[in-house]
Amino acid sequence: MKKIISFMSLLIIILVASATPCKSQPGTLDLSFNVKGYVTDSLILPQKNMQGRAILTQTDGKILVSAMIYVPTIKAKIYRYNEDGTPDLSFGRNGIQELNYNFGASIESLALQPDGKIVGAGYGVTEGGLYVWTVIRLNPNGSYDPTFGTEGKVETIFYGSTELAHCVRVLPGGMLLVSGMVKNTNTNVVEFIMVRYQTNGTLDPAFGSDGITIYVTPDGAGFARGIACLQSDGKIVLGGYRTFPGNRPKFTMMRFSPDGILDASFGNDGLTIDSLGIGHLSYAFTIQPDDKILIPGMVFFTDYINPHMSISRYLADGTIDNNFADQGHYIGELGLFAMATVQTDGKIIASGRFLADSTIRTPVVGCLLPSGLPDPDFGNNGIFLLDQSLPGSLFGINLDRQGKIISTGTCNESSESGYHLLTLRLNSLATGVVEGIHEPLLQLTPNPVIDHVTIQLNEPGQFKMTLYSMDGKQILESQLTQETITTDLTFLKSGVYFIHINGSFGLKTAKLVKL
Repeated sequence: MKKIISFMSLLIIILVASATPCKSQPGTLDLSFNVKGYVTDSLILPQKNMQGRAILTQTDGKILVSAMIYVPTIKAKIYRYNEDGTPDLSFGRNGIQELNYNFGASIESLALQPDGKIVGAGYGVTEGGLYVWTVIRLNPNGSYDPTFGTEGKVETIFYGSTELAHCVRVLPGGMLLVSGMVKNTNTNVVEFIMVRYQTNGTLDPAFGSDGITIYVTPDGAGFARGIACLQSDGKIVLGGYRTFPGNRPKFTMMRFSPDGILDASFGNDGLTIDSLGIGHLSYAFTIQPDDKILIPGMVFFTDYINPHMSISRYLADGTIDNNFADQGHYIGELGLFAMATVQTDGKIIASGRFLADSTIRTPVVGCLLPSGLPDPDFGNNGIFLLDQSLPGSLFGINLDRQGKIISTGTCNESSESGYHLLTLRLNSLATGVVEGIHEPLLQLTPNPVIDHVTIQLNEPGQFKMTLYSMDGKQILESQLTQETITTDLTFLKSGVYFIHINGSFGLKTAKLVKL
């Protein structure tokens, strides 16, 4: 039953006059996580060359990590930790699920469905050495979901060559969007690709051409890494780095309609190529709640040995955001930012590695203000460095339900050769998780809103609703006892806001645009 009420007349309304006091300095290790703020894993000694590829937090606070193991063959394992950093023994076998390929595999991206099922995208290696595009779905306990593909796994063959999935997104309604790269055996050209799957793992014929969209970059020569992110109107930005003649890497992105058709209004006829320095390489990118595009990576200026960590920002239409950092680009010390995310206060968090020289790598997390300048309140002038006795790199990054920063990668924690799986958690002042993704369990209609918005939760129970401004300030807080309410927002100024709903299901977050 719908009921029209005003925010100002809700039973419990708390107007926040000041910020919550800081308990721990942002950008420091959270010692409530495995006592020391990080956990390493090298359970099987012959397979100690390990690195975390992707990380995400479940609504119950548990942490999923996808790990690649290099020795003696490439293996993919998914770990689940409890919120305190201990292994979750209820998941898989002793907290670990392995992708069942005998000759190698990697899960490059993880996503969580509203029903708690876990989706992963990556590749498997055949006996003949071919890389096969692979998508898996696990039940919440880590077992393979037999209702998806063949015993929980889908392999899609395009040309029968090198075919790698790099990214998976869960769409409203439960369909999956998977992106990556394939090598065309007819032209010997590497191509960006997106595939949309129905909930059972079959191709969706309403997307692209029979479920598949392939884009060939003009003049592109070599490797391409394809990541797909969604803008608020459902349009898809596909991008990543690829190499051009002369083996020069450039960040490249294009935009498509929700059904997989190239959008010529983006960039230059649908395409944007960033030619910063002599080379600009990025493994991933993300979209802010205002649809601006953040590109973490590294830039080469004089050679291909000493890159500088970088973050670039583009407007929603694919043009550079000249109001960000230095004409759209933040350039840091030697190193790499591999992945980034955005806090509810608009600050940008990025993970990667710092290079003391061309051989010594240290895991790093950086924090930029929304303007693109380093955050002086985070770590050491915007930078957190792990102890240099633990050399390594960070890849995946996420925010947990408390707004703390979690990241995974690799490190060497002893004098022995080989690297171990590393997962760490840092303190932060963030108020919650924002990833620019659609949340099917929490719907706001209409959005953008002029005066009244209907909040729909597809789950019964009692909820706490909190409204935040773009800069992370808490405006209102209320207890709700209905699944659907229509609320008067005429008192709000125009701008971008965030609504958080806390309930038995955990935290749900949605962006709200007030006109």
